[in-house]
Amino acid sequence: MNEMQKSPAGTKHWRQNRWPMAMLIFLVLGAGSAAAQNYGYHKPKKRQAKPKASQVESGQWSRGNEAPARWRETSRETPDGEVRTRVLEGLSPEGIHRPLMEVEEEIVKVDDRTTRVSRRRYTIDANGRRKVVQRTEEEQVELPDGGSRVIRTISEPDANGRFSVTQQETEETKQLGSGKTETQTTIRQPDINGGFRAVRQVHRVEEETAPGVLTVRETQLLPDGNRRWETQEVREQVVRTGENETSIEENLYQRDANFELSPRERTVSREWTDDKGQQQRTVEVFSKYIGAIGRYSDNRMHLDHKIDTTTRTLPDGSQETVQEFYTRPQAEPSSPLRVNERLIQLSRPVQGGMVRTETRGEARDVNGRYVTFVNLQTTTKEKTVEKEAE
Repeated sequence: MNEMQKSPAGTKHWRQNRWPMAMLIFLVLGAGSAAAQNYGYHKPKKRQAKPKASQVESGQWSRGNEAPARWRETSRETPDGEVRTRVLEGLSPEGIHRPLMEVEEEIVKVDDRTTRVSRRRYTIDANGRRKVVQRTEEEQVELPDGGSRVIRTISEPDANGRFSVTQQETEETKQLGSGKTETQTTIRQPDINGGFRAVRQVHRVEEETAPGVLTVRETQLLPDGNRRWETQEVREQVVRTGENETSIEENLYQRDANFELSPRERTVSREWTDDKGQQQRTVEVFSKYIGAIGRYSDNRMHLDHKIDTTTRTLPDGSQETVQEFYTRPQAEPSSPLRVNERLIQLSRPVQGGMVRTETRGEARDVNGRYVTFVNLQTTTKEKTVEKEAE
């Protein structure tokens, strides 16, 4: 849940009472898988140590009256890289935790410039039998000119269990000069003729326009009826990094009913350290839509919701993060924003080089009192810097 603190890409759409489910889906699919799909997977180092298996992460969550679930992730080193396995378990009617889903990811360092990732997603029946429901093959190549190329193929089985490719993705990143990069992503899907057709393109340009100032422009295009590319969405960001503060301004433009790009949302965020040494972050989202659903009657931008985050270190060395979500009822667009949900997270080191994090989600009930609606406990292995083999 620290994604908002780590990612300079701005605030994603968030709807009241929906963010916990997004978090839980992320856990089901696996943090390693999600990171790899965002081209940010780690590159295994060459080690002199003998291959071994270790616990990377484990946790459990419960929500309302639902049966609690838990997961675990382990890592096993191989001569060429690493294999990570994440298993999700649910509680059976007999009160026994049984595996429900598994994600296995093998990362292989082919050479100094090439990394391959093979990912398998399984469902598991009541008898413990695994069934592959998705396969992903990915290759990332670092190019001599400083750019990179990523090719990803996703396959799924049909009703007879035969696998076929359902999506192809390519990403080309070029260095256009000092401090400027261009990334072109194309997504293809099968067509009726047995080939593949491009269904979406994303064009992204990042440029350091001044010391501490990064501008980002991302354009999403879709084909029209004549297979000509039309711009559907544009995101423009300006990231300013100073000595004591980082700020991000993002404007989102989307195609409207008149097929013109018009302002949809504006996000302003700031990160800084206050006089008490606490890390502060505030995100304000201005929109024409109430909670990304209903429209404001004057069709103008309003401060639609806000997220305040405070992270502090406690006397015992633990770290506490409190996120407060400010919204207003859709039926009361003129009412002031108020805290309707909050997320309280406490992290502390435990034995074996692990970090245990306890997260509690709370929401106001009809009487204005906070009621816990989700609990999450995670134990993660601390990252350490390892010396590469000579």
